[in-house]
Amino acid sequence: TSAYTLALTPSRPVDLRAGLPLPGVPWGVLVDLRDGKGEVVPKARIEVSLHEWNGTAAVREGHTAKLLPTESWGAAVGSPCTVVPDGAKEAQCASTVTLPDARKYVVLARAVDADGVALASGFAVGKTPEEWRKAP
Repeated sequence: TSAYTLALTPSRPVDLRAGLPLPGVPWGVLVDLRDGKGEVVPKARIEVSLHEWNGTAAVREGHTAKLLPTESWGAAVGSPCTVVPDGAKEAQCASTVTLPDARKYVVLARAVDADGVALASGFAVGKTPEEWRKAP
């Protein structure tokens, strides 16, 4: 386990029922990595990626061991974005996390703490085409 905390937050509201964020509308994520003392880890590198999601695989935050493998969510979409944590002050990675199509996705952030422990945090976004037809 790690004393570090990796937080990934959408820069705009995420509402799975309403389909927010909308496909094609740029938005970003706020990224924060804190050490065991609660201090921002300024030199860390965090990779943010967007993955297809089947809508049923569990999405949990925490250490990588508690997350399902990314294959459970589907293929990575587009290119990942590498960021340096800024205490969640600025929205980042808009080109990576903007939804390309009307379907479900998982936004995933991954980092490694000073002891080499892998960390991950993620959340789900989007709706399937069938969900869009039922509730546009």
